[in-house]
Amino acid sequence: ARLVVRRLDPDGASFDRYNPTAHWKVDLKENELVSRLQQRVSLKGVTGIELEHNDHGRVLKMTIRDEHSHTHVFTGMRIRAALGLKDNVFRFLIVGKGAQRRWIFYGRGWGHGVGMDQTGAYGMALEGSTFEQILKHYYTGIELTKVY
Repeated sequence: ARLVVRRLDPDGASFDRYNPTAHWKVDLKENELVSRLQQRVSLKGVTGIELEHNDHGRVLKMTIRDEHSHTHVFTGMRIRAALGLKDNVFRFLIVGKGAQRRWIFYGRGWGHGVGMDQTGAYGMALEGSTFEQILKHYYTGIELTKVY
């Protein structure tokens, strides 16, 4: 007999929801955000952040506007490295003003968004998916054949 564990989450179709890192939040005070960004670019303050997302919610481009209205553009893995985030699937909120302002980044996942997610594959297996279904989910357009 096979035991299938099923968790009913209101979490959509994502199979990585079984992982405790599936959802995360990073709450930065104004000076903490500026300090992180100063490790990558020369600025003294942040007046705005603009994000460009793909259809899956992954941030492809982040534009930081500084105190002189100069823009600093980050793409790919440099986005999450600059902010100290786990993944590029995120949004943010701004709470407060001036030196008391906080930047709250919240998101999903922990990875690069390419290839097979081991936690997602595990979640699919818990849902009853076969190895073939799992591989074809992560690697579209493939054909599985025996190698002798």
